[in-house]
Amino acid sequence: MVRVWIGVTVLLICALGSVARADHLWANGTPRGVVLVWSPPSGSPLPHHYTIYRAVAGTGRWVEIATVERPKLDSTLEAIVADLGHPDLQRQQRARSLLLRMLFKSAPSVALRLGISFEDTTTTPLAEYDYQIWAGSLLVAEQTGVVSHQHTPPPPPRGLAARQRSHCIELWWNLDSTITWGIAAFTVYRAQYGKSPLRIIPQPIAALSLGQDTTITGLVRDCSIRAAAGYTYYVAAIDLFGNEGIPSHVDVQWRPTAHRAPTIAEATSGNNQITCRLVGFPPTDSIRPIVRLNTQQRCILPEFDTNGTIIRLALPESTADAVALALVSGDSTSIRWASIPQVLPVVDSIPPNRPVFSELERNGNNVRLRWLPTPDADLAGYLLERTNGPDTATYFVHAPMLTFSERAFDHQGIRYRLRTVDAHGNMSAPTPWASVAELRTLRPELLAVTRIDRGTLLAWNPLPWAARMLINRYEDTLSTPITIAMLDGRAISYVDPTTEPRWYELVAIDSIGNYSLPSRRLGYQPTHRCIAPAIDSVVFRDGAVMLFWSQANSDLLLERSTAQSDDVVVLAYLDRTMTSFRDELIKQGMQYTYRLRCIGKEHTGTSVTISIPP
Repeated sequence: MVRVWIGVTVLLICALGSVARADHLWANGTPRGVVLVWSPPSGSPLPHHYTIYRAVAGTGRWVEIATVERPKLDSTLEAIVADLGHPDLQRQQRARSLLLRMLFKSAPSVALRLGISFEDTTTTPLAEYDYQIWAGSLLVAEQTGVVSHQHTPPPPPRGLAARQRSHCIELWWNLDSTITWGIAAFTVYRAQYGKSPLRIIPQPIAALSLGQDTTITGLVRDCSIRAAAGYTYYVAAIDLFGNEGIPSHVDVQWRPTAHRAPTIAEATSGNNQITCRLVGFPPTDSIRPIVRLNTQQRCILPEFDTNGTIIRLALPESTADAVALALVSGDSTSIRWASIPQVLPVVDSIPPNRPVFSELERNGNNVRLRWLPTPDADLAGYLLERTNGPDTATYFVHAPMLTFSERAFDHQGIRYRLRTVDAHGNMSAPTPWASVAELRTLRPELLAVTRIDRGTLLAWNPLPWAARMLINRYEDTLSTPITIAMLDGRAISYVDPTTEPRWYELVAIDSIGNYSLPSRRLGYQPTHRCIAPAIDSVVFRDGAVMLFWSQANSDLLLERSTAQSDDVVVLAYLDRTMTSFRDELIKQGMQYTYRLRCIGKEHTGTSVTISIPP
């Protein structure tokens, strides 16, 4: 018996948790009071009854006024409603979408058949009320500020715009708030300048039947214009309760000869290049391609050339696997129109650049490999092959990683080689095999790292057997090095443009690709001693304290203290090039003392004191 009650309790909890909140509640005044309609739930079955609560607007004193029972459904509605609580999410969404379309097409009858509407006839005319819809113990919808006995029209459509395409006028507007406002349909009127508007669509357009993407075609196309003139279009919304709102309007000038857009009759792609054959555009127009890669959000203008009706364009190297292509026609002063976009696969069989090892180091049983990055924009990673006698292993190193480390106990037979792999599966030629056993024991000797005007100068003694010399730079002693240069083996110096303190090492490579051990690591360190300058002058001007000093040889901290407190406040971090500071964080009648301090040092400049007038 205990198990049975535990099971029943769990089922009740699950059932309560599965009741989903209704998305929308629409309300409006009627001659008899207020009518309410709410949307079917998502993710749960349609409840068998709803409870309606009402409060005078803003009071929060809720009173139960009615219970709406779900009527017996016919077989068609029963099958749709059953899918609202189906475990398959797609079936849930399909059922709810179908019910919403039925509701927006004929709200009074469908809402009554589903038990999701209620008319409150016990209200005071022109009074404001708040309403809540409950399913059991769960609040599923709420609406505030409903005026009784007075219908509120829907808002005018936002973002109404018009354009001429061929001999038709296309209209489109923003549909984002259609369901929120309970807009069931739209009606469209047209008026020639100076004349009365006429409805150009026999029946209102169902709002939920309109698509959101208007880049290819508008929501409404008017192809019935015959006289070249100026026209005003009006679009009004109609809500679920049949109220038509105030229309939005847009002006457009219709011209009898519209420019034709180019059409892509055939398009092929290969090796980051697309070839198109065009039809149906005026020969006097110029053509320009626009593409958007599926890895980017913005369109780009690629390089292209034309030959009659054939246009060839080059795609930039990227990791994209598809591209949307459109063509625009126009002249030197304007773009007339664009073709319908076409989506093509990105075909690329061009192998990437071959990588180059920059380091092969053994420290006891630890082996570390590094290589230089390749300039390929569609780089996916690197394929590393490792052989040890008859055994071969393959490792894939994702870009932008440029290192590989492992513990190897048998150094004699281990060899490595590397390939570059791009995003489309193309592989470069492999590097020569590099063997741990053939590491050169001689190291290059890095003699000095010196600061000069052009940057940092490195000098070393040449090795007679070196074919190449790699220069590795460390941001600090714990970071992974970056190979900044590969020089001829006869080079004896190099200037790094950076002037910041860095650490450097050399690695030599012989003519068959064997690597030396790295040289000793040397770094440039500033030798000057920070000296905090004295503050030359301090003045109170325009409600602020101005301080001036001579240029320092290092970055500084500006400190401030008061006679009333022992606390020292750091006002600012000052670059070495700064020679003045404006302190606005002051109070009248106070006395302040300022000093400059070297960062991380005890040395400070001579302090100055200033009294602020009351």
